[in-house]
Amino acid sequence: MIMNDEKFDVFTRCLLVGLFVGITAVYVNLLFDLGFRHLTHFRLSAIINVSSIIMGCAILLTICGVLYYGFRVWFKQSANTLFTVAMLLITAFAIWKVTGIVRSPIHVETVEFRELLIGILCVNGILGAVLFPMFYSREKLVSQII
Repeated sequence: MIMNDEKFDVFTRCLLVGLFVGITAVYVNLLFDLGFRHLTHFRLSAIINVSSIIMGCAILLTICGVLYYGFRVWFKQSANTLFTVAMLLITAFAIWKVTGIVRSPIHVETVEFRELLIGILCVNGILGAVLFPMFYSREKLVSQII
C-alpha cells in the first residue's frame, strides 16, 4: 500500500524505522550498561551482557516497528499519539513486572540487577515512544536508510 506522496510503502517504512530505532537503542543501552557497571561495580553478566543487549534491543524494537505499522493502518491520524501512549504503558507494565525478579540469593545483587534491567527497559520504551513518530515522518531519513 503505497501512499500518494510517499516513496516507500507504510510497512517498509515502519519496519526500517523500527530497525533504526533499535540500532540507536543498542548504542544508548551499551553506554548506560557501561556507566551503570562502572558506578555500581555490578559484575553479574550471565543474562544482561553485550550480546543480549545488541540482539534484544534490535529485535524488540524491530517488532515494535511492526506494531507501529498496525497503529498506522488501524488508527490513521491518531496513530502517533496512541502508539506513544501504548509504548509508555507497555514499558510501565514491564517495569512493574521486573520488580518481582529475584536474580540472586544476595539481596544487593538482585536489586542492582533490577535497576540495570529497569534502566534498559526505560531506554527502550522512551526511545520507542519518541523516535518512532519522529523518524517515520522524515522522508529524507527513510530514503537514506533504504
